[in-house]
Amino acid sequence: MIAIGDDTTIGDAFVRAVGTYAERPFLAVPAGAHRGYHRNGYEIGFTQAGREVTALIARPRRRGAAAGFIPATRCGRTLTACCIS
Repeated sequence: MIAIGDDTTIGDAFVRAVGTYAERPFLAVPAGAHRGYHRNGYEIGFTQAGREVTALIARPRRRGAAAGFIPATRCGRTLTACCIS
C-alpha cells in the first residue's frame, strides 16, 4: 500500500502507485460478448497506464496550459475533469 496524506495529490498518488505496482494490473475488463467494447477482455498494467496518463497530460501542456489548469473532457455520457499539476 502506498502512503497518502492530506496534501497528496491524485497525480502524486498515481506516480507512487506506478512505481510500487509497476507490472500489476491497473485495470482489467473480463471477457463479455454482450458488450460493445472489449468483448475479449482487456488488461492494462500500472506501467502502461502511467505512460498513457503522461501522454494525456502532455497534450494541454504543449498548448500552454499551466499547473492548476482544469480541462474537462467528454467521455460518452460523463464529464471528466483532471487538474494538471
